[in-house]
Amino acid sequence: MSIQAFSAAQIAAFTTTQIQNLTVDDFKKISATQIAALKSDQIAAIETQDMVVLNASQIKAFEAQAFSDGMLVYGIDKLTAAQVKGLTTDQLSNLSTANVTAMTSTQVAALSAAQVNSFTSAQIQALSDDAAAINFKGVGTAQVKDLSSDQVAALTAAQLKSLTADQIKAVDTEDLAQLSSTNIAAFDAKQIGAFTSTQLNAMDGTWIGSITTAQIKGMTGDQIKSMDSTHLGYLTSDQIRELTADQVAGLTTDQIQYLNF
Repeated sequence: MSIQAFSAAQIAAFTTTQIQNLTVDDFKKISATQIAALKSDQIAAIETQDMVVLNASQIKAFEAQAFSDGMLVYGIDKLTAAQVKGLTTDQLSNLSTANVTAMTSTQVAALSAAQVNSFTSAQIQALSDDAAAINFKGVGTAQVKDLSSDQVAALTAAQLKSLTADQIKAVDTEDLAQLSSTNIAAFDAKQIGAFTSTQLNAMDGTWIGSITTAQIKGMTGDQIKSMDSTHLGYLTSDQIRELTADQVAGLTTDQIQYLNF
């Protein structure tokens, strides 16, 4: 008898043993309606060779909470990247932090911006080091803000280069302070010009001194004049020589005295 002969209610009544006895061909043919009826213990009982044949349309049919609970036993890391791409935002937002932590970097890299944007603050931080696999194009500022200091420090040069002005402004100052000089070098001049005065004034001398002469050309006059005396003093003579008249026009006579020519 074909799996398609059973109603959703009947599928929901299957024992875990019966689920395990279904064939690969059964799972290829199982309908979205039938999948939606599966309970968490049934999902957990699906064997790997059966789970991997489910396409994106079938994967998105799982009831969100049952899927999350089932994955805790089955192992979400066993899903293919294509299957992860098929997960709905409802399914993702319902994942436990344990499930999110278990995701692989390959799976995280497969997530779309809409999927990442469905994650809560706790889920973003549960990604741990795998946050370094996120494609930040289109990712919301709330999710960027939710990154931990360790996650920000682990971002790759390619990720940092991809951040928009709004995303940069969303990063907590204490998290930005974790960036190394190598990290800072990844930003272009336009991105440097996106930092807020609060962010700049929270940085130490090493951070400010790591800004290259090419990058400093991107700083605005408002950024320069908003720097406090300590941070103006962090600017190197090479950096100061690259400043234009427009950039220093707003400096007061008191601020001028802290510049290290």
